[in-house]
Amino acid sequence: MLDYNYSKKEIKKLIDSMVILIDTREKESDHITKALDKKDIEYKNKALRYGDYSFLLPKNENLGISKEISFANEIVVERKNSLDELALNLTQGRTTFQNELIKARGDSAEFYLMIEDGNWRMLKDGIYDSDYNSNSFIASLKAYEVRWGINVNFIDSNLSAWWIYHTFKYYLREYLL
Repeated sequence: MLDYNYSKKEIKKLIDSMVILIDTREKESDHITKALDKKDIEYKNKALRYGDYSFLLPKNENLGISKEISFANEIVVERKNSLDELALNLTQGRTTFQNELIKARGDSAEFYLMIEDGNWRMLKDGIYDSDYNSNSFIASLKAYEVRWGINVNFIDSNLSAWWIYHTFKYYLREYLL
């Protein structure tokens, strides 16, 4: 926590300076980077220990920040581009996915799972290409919410960048208050 009481104007300035971090292994994220570009939101590629997105505050000595502050060990968004990708992570890639969750838990990081272009109805009704049984799929996802403390969010892919940005914006706002 920063040892400084910021005014509303200073908080807005710090939030506006936020840089979204995109993991170097993240693929097929052009729709996100294009949307960030359109809104003039700065981002950069950086290897993250877990998750696909996080953020940093750049150095700003005028506001008491003598070096950049990364939040990559405090909050992350893990993006799945479909229910099928998530099904793969909960079956064949289960160990790899759990290892990311173990690392995040070790850091006490908030872990947001963003699933693009899916919803609970699609899950319940088995509207996806994977052979993963619908009941097992839901059971795994709900168990992960409890076991690993993840936040599950279904997002339309055209809103992904907006959702990522606002998740970090309000986390940072609360951090600075």
